Amino acid sequence: LSGCAIDVFLLPDEQDLFRTDCAGDNALIADGLASLGLMPGDNIDALDDGQKLAEGDAVFAGTYTFSVRPGSLGQPGTDVDSQSPENGADLYDIVVPGHALAKVETDLGLAMNTADSVDGFTYEGAGPISPGTRIYFSLTPGSPTLGANGWSAADVLTVVVGLPVTLQRAISASSLGLRASD
Repeated sequence: LSGCAIDVFLLPDEQDLFRTDCAGDNALIADGLASLGLMPGDNIDALDDGQKLAEGDAVFAGTYTFSVRPGSLGQPGTDVDSQSPENGADLYDIVVPGHALAKVETDLGLAMNTADSVDGFTYEGAGPISPGTRIYFSLTPGSPTLGANGWSAADVLTVVVGLPVTLQRAISASSLGLRASD
């Protein structure tokens, strides 16, 4: 979508998920946290709207994918619930009503059952996140993977799904004009 920004936000008062298009119009994506299989107090930390440029100006309208703050409960029997409390580095697809576990932390090159927490991500290519897809993401301050590798929460990390040994820092905080503490 050339020349426009796409904002996706959670309206805290209503707990509805909206997408704003280039004309400034809002489209309802999910009607409250319950429609996503989440509970009051659960927090979506990162969200990708799945829209990627394919060939030319063609846009692939993919699946909305999100991560939650570690310890989010999810409704009983949901994937967020089954992965809690170490669910902050897992990715979930929105399948209204509810959600489905899309990728676990090891798909991102992180340790199993980690205290890491994804707080922003996107991915290359047109299509769903699948083995071979390159993901770019950041982790919250205090995530163990950051300290173990000498990285900061202001760094952008990358990994190829299915190849955990490809986990690396893609862009350093300093090259973005940020401090490690930002």
